[in-house]
Amino acid sequence: MMPERLTDWFDWPGGPVPPMPPETAVVVKFRDGLEGRARKVKSLRWDHVNSPDDVVAYRYWVRVDG
Repeated sequence: MMPERLTDWFDWPGGPVPPMPPETAVVVKFRDGLEGRARKVKSLRWDHVNSPDDVVAYRYWVRVDG
């Protein structure tokens, strides 16, 4: 199995789901500064409603060539 690593953070301005498969696991940062556990893209609310739970950044795992 190839090793994986998390990408750098991508800022998220709010809006539709990021352009990736809905089953992709992502780690997110919320507006209140907390970091969420890994969950699938399709299970998150990506629009901004000025809530502490708005996703403001995300990252995901990528395979690293050995």
